[in-house]
Order: sequence, then C-alpha cells, then structure tokens
Amino acid sequence: MGTRTSEPKHQTRRLPETKTFIGTSEFWMTVLGIGALALIYAFSEDPNFDLWSACLLGTIAGVGYVVSRGIAKAGTQRDLRDERTGDRF
Repeated sequence: MGTRTSEPKHQTRRLPETKTFIGTSEFWMTVLGIGALALIYAFSEDPNFDLWSACLLGTIAGVGYVVSRGIAKAGTQRDLRDERTGDRF
C-alpha cells in the first residue's frame, strides 16, 4: 500500500515589489548623510551648530528616507502567481 502525497490546490509565490532596503541608493545616501552630520557636529567649532540642530537634521534625513521608500513601494504592482502554471490571481 503506497502513501499519497497531497498537493495543495494553489501555491502562490509573491514576487518582490522593490529592492530590499539595503540594496537601494536612498538607504546608503541616508546613512552617509547622517554619518556626515555626526562628523560635522563632532568637529564643528561653530556654536550655532549644536546637538539639537544636528539631531533635527538627522531626523529630517531619516523621514526623507522613509517617505522615498513609501513612494517607491506605492508605485509598484503586487503580483501573485500560481507556482505550477504561472497564472496570475
């Protein structure tokens, strides 16, 4: 007596919408920008560029990154396909 393996009726595979965060230029430019702000703050002798200003600029850079990723993901099509036939749902 053999055993039967039951296949699921539909196996779906989700295709990637956009690149992962680590592979985007926006991420690396944000990291470089925040790093540059930290260095400028550490070595600046200008009393007008204080910790509050550095944190504010870093936060603005971070929010800019989040918004740019949101726009990039909003413009992509979600695509679900059946793995066996390749048909879209």
